[in-house]
Amino acid sequence: MKMNNQKSTMKQSFFIVTVFLLLIGCSSQQELASNTVQSAALLDYSVLQGQYENGVHDDPYIGLWRDLKANKTHFQKKVATVDTYVDLKMIDGETLQVQLCSEGQELDQMVLKGKADKFYFHINARANFIPIPFFLWSGENRTAIGNDMDGNLILLQGQYDWYYIFFLIESDDYEFIDATYPKYETDSIGTKILKPKTDLRF
Repeated sequence: MKMNNQKSTMKQSFFIVTVFLLLIGCSSQQELASNTVQSAALLDYSVLQGQYENGVHDDPYIGLWRDLKANKTHFQKKVATVDTYVDLKMIDGETLQVQLCSEGQELDQMVLKGKADKFYFHINARANFIPIPFFLWSGENRTAIGNDMDGNLILLQGQYDWYYIFFLIESDDYEFIDATYPKYETDSIGTKILKPKTDLRF
């Protein structure tokens, strides 16, 4: 009888924690848009699609490709952003094709699933969950992309880590990225030019 009570208590605890994680996930998606300092235009897939600069000026290995790849895996190979760009293409309303390119040649590609709201395409979260007796760990990566009023790409990303010890809940780590990546345009002779933008990455 005592063993059955313990199993029942463990099941109830696991259910409570699972529901709590789902609620946190919903709230964290809303936090992305509320934390940004930028103003997003209404989401338009025809504007979202296109080619964007990959790199940021202060680090040759941090860029748009790396930010988007974080939704697929935590472990990434270092990829230099110099002379590379990222091509975004909407396959349908829930599927985004991402290509890493250099001088017109594809270097790598991936497909990301997600859902759109009024201003952003929210990429499905990458979540990890490790249950151990008396200890639970959950890590999550959430990303949303949209466009500013000039057509440049806004990327919002939140990385969350939660630790649960016994029945105490402690949120241990949170990182938020607010970045802008300039969009390429093509002039009458086919030359790529960058749209003007304010370089932001927090």
